[in-house]
Amino acid sequence: MTWNFDITTAPRETLTKRHGKTTTGKSITYDASEYTPLIVATKCGKVIRSYWIEKEQRWAGLAKGEQPVAWMPWPVHPNAVSDLGLNIVTKQSEVAA
Repeated sequence: MTWNFDITTAPRETLTKRHGKTTTGKSITYDASEYTPLIVATKCGKVIRSYWIEKEQRWAGLAKGEQPVAWMPWPVHPNAVSDLGLNIVTKQSEVAA
């Protein structure tokens, strides 16, 4: 993996439709936030795990208005399996953002 210095290309929080049931059994559809974990480098020399928080317009672990200087995707284990029992990653090119 290599550092990407174009912060505008970093994955951001997305909203997805989810379906569920209330405690009374009523079916509902709601928006759920999905975060893409990243490795970010800060201007003070730290490397941390982070993600974009849309509601607050900032990166997790950084102050509002502070931008990482670089980012890279969070690594995925080569044998990772989804909740459905399917392999998540089959080749390295699928890991790169």
